[in-house]
Amino acid sequence: MLVSQLLLALLAAAVITITRDPSKNKGPLNSVRIARHRYGLNITLDSDSDIQRRTTYLSNWGDELYTATATLAGQSFSFDLDTGSSDVWVRGPSCTSSDGSCGVAGQPTFSTSGTTATNTGSTWTTVYGSGEVSGDIYSGSVSLDGVSATIKFGVSTFETGFDTPGDGLWGLAFSTINEISGGNFVSLAKITLFSFYLSDWINGDAGELSINAIDSSRYTGTLEYVSLSSDTYYEFNPTGGTFTVNGVSTAVTSGSNGAIADTGTTFWYVPSAIAATLNKAIGAPTYSNSLGVYPIACSVYSTGPSIVFALGSVSISIGPNQYVYSLEDGSCVSGITTIGTISSGSLAYIFGDIFLRAAYTVFDVTNNRLGFAQAIHPAPVVNNPSTSLTGYIPGTATPTNAAATTTTTTAPTTTSTTTTTTTTTAIAPTTTSTTTTTTTTTTTKTVSTTTTTTKTTTRTSTTRTRRTR
Repeated sequence: MLVSQLLLALLAAAVITITRDPSKNKGPLNSVRIARHRYGLNITLDSDSDIQRRTTYLSNWGDELYTATATLAGQSFSFDLDTGSSDVWVRGPSCTSSDGSCGVAGQPTFSTSGTTATNTGSTWTTVYGSGEVSGDIYSGSVSLDGVSATIKFGVSTFETGFDTPGDGLWGLAFSTINEISGGNFVSLAKITLFSFYLSDWINGDAGELSINAIDSSRYTGTLEYVSLSSDTYYEFNPTGGTFTVNGVSTAVTSGSNGAIADTGTTFWYVPSAIAATLNKAIGAPTYSNSLGVYPIACSVYSTGPSIVFALGSVSISIGPNQYVYSLEDGSCVSGITTIGTISSGSLAYIFGDIFLRAAYTVFDVTNNRLGFAQAIHPAPVVNNPSTSLTGYIPGTATPTNAAATTTTTTAPTTTSTTTTTTTTTAIAPTTTSTTTTTTTTTTTKTVSTTTTTTKTTTRTSTTRTRRTR
């Protein structure tokens, strides 16, 4: 018991920020294809084409994916944060690609000369729906906003079909799905839990990842916890839940097929019958076989009904500004689509960013559970999906609705007898706030980590490449 208490007392805690740039995205067809291949979804498309306590502020790339700054052997990079995978890898200096997946001139790559990391002599390959990433395995110290561990990570020498604007991928799932043995950051850093607040692109605020902490200022009501049913992905049983639109409810159907919470998937995938019912209710009655999604009038973005997902004692309201996506051609699609044919042992639901932006989500690793509560978002900076976000550069400019706030962060009760009250100054991308924190761990740090390049553009819909399993 004494050893356990000491370990808990030594855990650091952290808050990390999330950014965005919709110009990097390839559209909803790519999003559907990525999820289809990664999770083995049976979705038929007509054709193929080009998808310690710390608080870190995240970069939101057009509501498509979320990145944060982290270091490998002292070198700093922007990583795509992913609860649907477990490995950590970064683009290497000798990376080759036939489709531009290795990035463009000026993007950082891992320096293998003079690094404190050790080349293990082993290689790894991660297969994706439309390509793969492979390279050399290194061992060294890594740090995500001060939460550190020595792990094995990948340095890519070949990439294809991987078009993320980040420099690499930082997996946060369990070690059982690691492609790189000894590369699980969550377990090796002794992380007990982490929590996500995913920002809405229209709000102009930064997202947030809290490690070994829960930021109670980011949600309203109480957290509803559901047990995990797998030690691979963050999978749970949604049976007993309901979807409600305009007062009409539809029961969750899953049986033995589960659901996962995945920050790396843009859309919300549900069984075909539920997808048809929900989309008809919001004004998107016709499924597009060519896109794999439901086209919808862009006006729904401002006038459409909310979708309420209820499970246990919590109800999460997803507004039309969160489920309507605009395309580069000016049309719009619904972010709720079919998961395809459900077979024995396959997933029935993927709770992607459509849902996770509406819900503050706690990934409780130690207690094998997920916690959900309604997220609190600021007022929108822009009011429709086809309006450019002018006058606000995430991480630099100040949106008109920015205001200082007081935050109380409370970590779940642990067996630790150490209680520390710490006053911190939060350095956010848009404002500075003073935060008083009472926790059961020893240190608190809040930092801002990322900014974005100036962009004037509209939001487009896609996720980046997903792993096939």
